[in-house]
Amino acid sequence: MNRNIRSALPDYHNCLVNLSDKYLEGEYRNVVLLVLDALGTSIVEKHLERNGFFRSHMAGALDSVYPPTTVAATTSILSGLYPNEHGWLGWDIYYPQINKNVTVFLNTEQQKEKENAVPSAADTDGKKRWAEDSLEEALPAADYNVGFRYTPYKNIIELIKESGGSAYAVMPFMPPYPQSADAILNHVEKLCNEPGRKFIYAYWNEPDSTMHKTGTGSTETHRIVTELEKMVEKTVSGLSDTLFLITADHGHTDSKNFCLLDYPEIMRCLVRPPSDGLEDMIGDYIALAISDKSIFITHFHTQEMPGVHAGLTEAERRIPFIVIEKK
Repeated sequence: MNRNIRSALPDYHNCLVNLSDKYLEGEYRNVVLLVLDALGTSIVEKHLERNGFFRSHMAGALDSVYPPTTVAATTSILSGLYPNEHGWLGWDIYYPQINKNVTVFLNTEQQKEKENAVPSAADTDGKKRWAEDSLEEALPAADYNVGFRYTPYKNIIELIKESGGSAYAVMPFMPPYPQSADAILNHVEKLCNEPGRKFIYAYWNEPDSTMHKTGTGSTETHRIVTELEKMVEKTVSGLSDTLFLITADHGHTDSKNFCLLDYPEIMRCLVRPPSDGLEDMIGDYIALAISDKSIFITHFHTQEMPGVHAGLTEAERRIPFIVIEKK
């Protein structure tokens, strides 16, 4: 194997899959694991003070999994399985059982560009601009959840409950559906103040969402990251008998984007748009990103996502491990 590729691979002896083995066994009444999407080590170091709440409580750094996508990484955290074991690799996965690329978290068919789509306008510098209406409607992939039918797994919440313990998940797409970081942290605090030992998994989609739109160094990203640190510090200050762990699912990096539709010689080689998958789910070509360049299958997404993750760069795979012990 090429030495540069080998050095870029995740260290699976020190990665987020091992969290449940190393850190979640304790005598605390509450164990909280908060995952802040894409808050990689490079983002923490870029935006937060060394003596601030997050960096002063860093117990070290971990690696994400490969590919470092939200789908693959959060599934690994929740299941304790590596991506090749659980099969949830990326935003879009090809399922041969239904012969479709499926956006697994949304259970829709992979969104494509309309066949005769054209730019809607141009910037003052003459650069073409693409509107969201250049995309086809995202149709349901099936009348059942494709991912859970063909790549099923049990998550840590289910496993703890099956063993007689108490466990909770706090995230925007599960009851009670908190739709802000403040709402998530308030619910975590409420659960921590209830009697009994428990494990709480919490997830929020920032700063990933902002960085996808504005990049890793933007003022918007800086505001989000610093606000998250302040909100978490406030929440943790009111807790007791709690082990509060903070990490990310992956990091984030700025990218130069290219649309595959602009390269007909490549498109002619493809039976279907690129996706993630394993074994009989993959095709004849496998692409591994090792630089600051990314490919997309629509002009709109090429234009709208200056910040990305899914490659082998250190910024994408290296994540912080923050530990706060409240006696």
